[in-house]
Amino acid sequence: MLSNILILVPLILLLFMALTTRRIAESLLSATLLALFLVYGRNSFQGSIDTMYETLSNESYQYVLLILLLFGPVIKYFQESGALNSFGKALEKYAYGKKRPLVIAWLLCILLFADEYMSALAVSHAMRGITDKNGIPREHLAMQDNAMAACIAVFVPLTSWTAFSVGLIRPYGMDFADYVRAVPTMFFPMAMILIMLLTALGIVPKLGNLKKAYERVEGGGSAVPGEAPDASENASEGGPEENKAKLFDLLIPLALLIIGLMLPGQDLLRGLILALIGQFVLYTSRGIISIKRFFDLFFEGARSMLNTSIIVGIGFTFCGLNDKLIYFYMIILFKNIILYII
Repeated sequence: MLSNILILVPLILLLFMALTTRRIAESLLSATLLALFLVYGRNSFQGSIDTMYETLSNESYQYVLLILLLFGPVIKYFQESGALNSFGKALEKYAYGKKRPLVIAWLLCILLFADEYMSALAVSHAMRGITDKNGIPREHLAMQDNAMAACIAVFVPLTSWTAFSVGLIRPYGMDFADYVRAVPTMFFPMAMILIMLLTALGIVPKLGNLKKAYERVEGGGSAVPGEAPDASENASEGGPEENKAKLFDLLIPLALLIIGLMLPGQDLLRGLILALIGQFVLYTSRGIISIKRFFDLFFEGARSMLNTSIIVGIGFTFCGLNDKLIYFYMIILFKNIILYII
């Protein structure tokens, strides 16, 4: 009985801290440290070092780490080149009113399905100036983009999340086909995608903090929370580089990423490398970004993903320790059964 409870303690701690503090990094680290103590006891110090080596040697984590470190530069190049601003300008004449900008942002999240991080960042960056001008609170755009990006990444089986998930289930004898078979049962993401659309159309009413945000804007406040009424307008103005890039400077790298992803094997890493090559050719050949600046941005983008990489690493460590706890429990259970029979 005690062993049964001990297996659940780290997970209970993780859920409790995550719900109360709403800080996933601290919650995950605390639960991992507790799991380390339960697995290794007095040898927890050496055990933590051995566990870190095990995590770093995990092929699934190695793959996810490479994905993250390459996604950072891709996003950085889109921002620096002004490609995202050009995308927003191309949509500006179609996106007006209270509903149409949000519906367009909803559609963009579906089109940019390859990665939730890229989708949320690209759509919010491209659309925030438009929503600001149309009196739509930033809170609504942020809520919709984050919810859509996460749900689409789970629901469409050709994303970085799919690659991550398949890596987790592969040691248990399952593969990509098993993930695809599970997609029709993913009711939460399907429901959330529909709710976001209905909220954008005004069919589902604004509630809670979202309602307060709309009341703030309708009362003459800024679309950006905590800023003066004209702050959102100034914030939406791009820098001097925004006029250099054209719409194809965004579309071509994205197309290369998706092509690489959809080639046999569904390898997102291949798509990211193709996208980076496309960005290098497009931006440096036309002087949008100098070669020196291009390589500087590569390391800046990779550094921007460091926090996420560490959190994912702790997550892999926690999963591995839970597997060991279950293994120890099974040994104890087996011994008890033998003793009972004898």
